Amino acid sequence: EVNYLQKNYKKTIDIVSENIHYCNQHNEILYNYLLATSNFQLNKNIEAQKFHIKTLNLAKKYYNDSDLELAVVYMNYATFLWSINQYDKGIMNLNLAHNIILKSQPHRGELISRYYELMGSFHGSKTIETQQINRFKNQKKQNLNTAIDWYMKSLNALSSSPKEIDISTIKI
Repeated sequence: EVNYLQKNYKKTIDIVSENIHYCNQHNEILYNYLLATSNFQLNKNIEAQKFHIKTLNLAKKYYNDSDLELAVVYMNYATFLWSINQYDKGIMNLNLAHNIILKSQPHRGELISRYYELMGSFHGSKTIETQQINRFKNQKKQNLNTAIDWYMKSLNALSSSPKEIDISTIKI
């Protein structure tokens, strides 16, 4: 982890690869995720995806369908998929995470807040495919307003009472 935090991704990969065979189930999941993110940082997206899929498969094997740890793995994979422009697969994985989170944190909590935040990020950075400037501006404005709505849900999911945060005056 120290090497990863110091952005020495190659060394991280070497150390984790040497030691992954000696760890317990939980650490095996974390090590594979570390390999995925390290490879991604080195622009080795095929290797990164391989380790993300391995992380997901291990999480499915070791956790049941209602474990929040599995939801975190789905959200991490969704974020990776968006970063390589696989938006539909990303949304699919994010929705799988959402279904798990709803079982234990339907309205409040850090993970449901993170889900809402990721949905906001997705809508805020969504690609708009049009040549017409007015259509582009309208779609971008709509996407950003949708992103704000998701971000508000995220903040409200962390607050102690509903409707505590109100930025209804902010419009793009």
